[in-house]
Amino acid sequence: MKSQKNSVLVLDDDPIVTDYLKYSLQRMSFEPTVVHNSTILDTKKIHSFRYVILDLWMSDTFGTEALDKLIAADFKGGVILITGFLTDRLPEIASYGSRKGLTILGVLEKPFPEQGLARLLDPRLMGGQPYAS
Repeated sequence: MKSQKNSVLVLDDDPIVTDYLKYSLQRMSFEPTVVHNSTILDTKKIHSFRYVILDLWMSDTFGTEALDKLIAADFKGGVILITGFLTDRLPEIASYGSRKGLTILGVLEKPFPEQGLARLLDPRLMGGQPYAS
């Protein structure tokens, strides 16, 4: 049975990235669920996760669209934004999410080391230290 405390939704359309994230998260004792499209953001299932790792540039959603879905769902978990494209826009998009009430734990540019991911998943950050640019 999945523990909400350690549950992570990995939302990315690149199987190489999701395989890497799944393996890394399991090594860190998290319970990842990998999804390759954003339709899960339109369901109540989103509330079963403590964290969401979100690729900002997927084939079925773009930039702030996915964040808007999390905002509309009133998602209270932590959000980590990842991308390999338009990385200069990451701080702007992260600030947008924070202003709208999401707990943005940070941003990662692909490729990123496992240590960067582990740092952002530090449970002390869930105490209310949203991303600030």
